[in-house]
Amino acid sequence: MNHRLVRGAALLGAIGAMASFAPSARAEDLFEVQVFHARVVPRGHVDVELHTNYAAVGPRRIARGEVSSNGTLYELLEPSYGIAPGWEIAAHVQQAFRPDGTLLWGGEKLRVMKLFNPEDEGGEWHFALNAEGGYQPERFDPARWGVEVRPILEWTPGVVDIDLNPIVAVPLAGEDAGIPQLMPAISLRLALGAIVQPSIEYYAELGPLTHMTRADIQRHYVYETLDVVRWRAWILHAGIGQGLTRSSTTFVATTILGHIF
Repeated sequence: MNHRLVRGAALLGAIGAMASFAPSARAEDLFEVQVFHARVVPRGHVDVELHTNYAAVGPRRIARGEVSSNGTLYELLEPSYGIAPGWEIAAHVQQAFRPDGTLLWGGEKLRVMKLFNPEDEGGEWHFALNAEGGYQPERFDPARWGVEVRPILEWTPGVVDIDLNPIVAVPLAGEDAGIPQLMPAISLRLALGAIVQPSIEYYAELGPLTHMTRADIQRHYVYETLDVVRWRAWILHAGIGQGLTRSSTTFVATTILGHIF
């Protein structure tokens, strides 16, 4: 066999192997799985939420340098406060339990949200803007520091509630520092009753806007969820999610338990 052909084949194989283990543009964040509605905490009130997300089955493909989410329990404690009509501020305190029982600090963030047309003004369209930023340890995000801008568009025609969050995240360190990354999310909820409302949610991580991540490295999810709303001052949201790509966590169980004071 021609030695040049052998060397060429070996080189192509090495390049293919390197490509298959190329790092994704952004580490997967399973601390918060939520499509935001255009609503804020009323002025002078406090909303405390506990987000719990369990990665029952991890991704089929692990990028070089990443830690598998398989069997990890992610928790986020989020107190929010209504500082003025149409304004709220909040903090994120994050932690994760690895399958071996190890407790890991997951970082902290601050966020602020502005509602532009409150629900009590009537109409089918509602708009809000959420901005947040903070720090996550390198094991959860190689960039460590980052900011996120989340426009929120809510449309409520009749019993249907559609929420669109075209999220733009900007890592502040690493090879993609300063480059916006697109992470859209959308939900469709049916307000069939005053207590229980089913919904379906979709999330995607598409990578940097300047060089979109390859389709096989992108993360895409579909969640089937159920909201228990207007049950006194309690809020309960629960669902299951399926990853649609090899880089996505295969199966996730999610809950949000909240109380407004």
